Amino acid sequence: MQKHKSIGLSLPIEVMARIDSERGDVSRSRYLYRLIEKAYQNAEYKEVSA
Repeated sequence: MQKHKSIGLSLPIEVMARIDSERGDVSRSRYLYRLIEKAYQNAEYKEVSA
C-alpha cells in the first residue's frame, strides 16, 4: 500500500519565498507536511477546548 500521494500545489510567490526562507535544509515537501500536521493538531486542540 502506498504511504504517500504526490500532488500539485500552486501558491503565491510571496508564500513560497517565506517557506523557502524558513525551511532551511528541510525539503519543501517535509516542511509543508509538518506545517499541515501542526495546523491539524491546533485545530483538534481548539475543538477539544471549545
